[in-house]
Amino acid sequence: DVAAAARRIATVALRKQAVVIDREGAYPRTIMHELGKVGVFAKLATVEGDLTVTIDAMEAVARECVSTAFCCWCQGALTWYVRNCDNAALRDWLLAPLASGAVLGGTALSNPMKAHSGLENLLLHGQRSADGWIVSGAIPWVSNIEAGHPFGVIFSTADGGSAMAVVDDTLDGLRIKINDDYETMSGTATVATRLRAVQVDKKRILAADASAFIPKIRSGFVLIQTGIGLGIMRAAVDVIEATRRDLGPSDSGGLVVTDLQKLEDEIQRLRARTFNLACAADDAEWKEVLQLRLDLATAALKAATAAQLTAGAIGLRRGNRAVRLVREAAFYGVLTPSVRHLGYMLAQL
Repeated sequence: DVAAAARRIATVALRKQAVVIDREGAYPRTIMHELGKVGVFAKLATVEGDLTVTIDAMEAVARECVSTAFCCWCQGALTWYVRNCDNAALRDWLLAPLASGAVLGGTALSNPMKAHSGLENLLLHGQRSADGWIVSGAIPWVSNIEAGHPFGVIFSTADGGSAMAVVDDTLDGLRIKINDDYETMSGTATVATRLRAVQVDKKRILAADASAFIPKIRSGFVLIQTGIGLGIMRAAVDVIEATRRDLGPSDSGGLVVTDLQKLEDEIQRLRARTFNLACAADDAEWKEVLQLRLDLATAALKAATAAQLTAGAIGLRRGNRAVRLVREAAFYGVLTPSVRHLGYMLAQL
């Protein structure tokens, strides 16, 4: 029922706005609220650890607009963090509003996830205070963020460890500034953040030991993204099928760059792997999650390229679904964990 409702929102309201979101940077705020109302994020707040409902809905959203699906992932990831934390005060304050979409928010864990793998150093630093931490530093991009939107951060501590918290620009010393210079991200409410001696009280602490908390959330962090890859592949099928209809009887299949049946079969195989892991995300095998995400990124880019080549010159026109699809697939390949990051982690394992 949730996926069906998400498909209705995606194919009616979102389809009409997708080009404006992509080309003019319009943030799909209303659509995000509507997706929350129909339950797209609600299952992430439950104890079952079942991500399939959210992934199924996100596939429908990404089929129309990856920028909006990416915002859904940001929302879902923050909901997942709060659901998994031991801080009852934080859960009581934020979990229900995030799960319903009444409050929108994001995740600033691109740098921390790389830091956890040994690829970068943490950009935020915290010092103990009487009621929590004083945090300083800068994060170049955080998405799904407008004024008052909360987001998760991880900061280093003086003892060589790290902690995780939820912050927003209502805190003194925290500033956000639109950072929309990136292709396929202009409609995602992506901001640069600066924290200058920001007081983060205990109510906002997700984990006193972030290195111990990350293994609890990392599978969900990655699995919630899988709906984006599946949606890109579905959109590629849509473009190819539309091209074949336009070609009419002149096409015997030879003008289509890829074998549609093979592409459909690959989608079904990847979908089955996804849902097998996502139905019990808390117990998902980390290596299998990483390999799935890498396989999806590779398959999505291949499918999007085939769709554009099948569409031909018209697939290069501004606003055409095919040309946007290739950019969206490339974006999915560099979204943390990127293809490079995935390869590194798999090699370490």
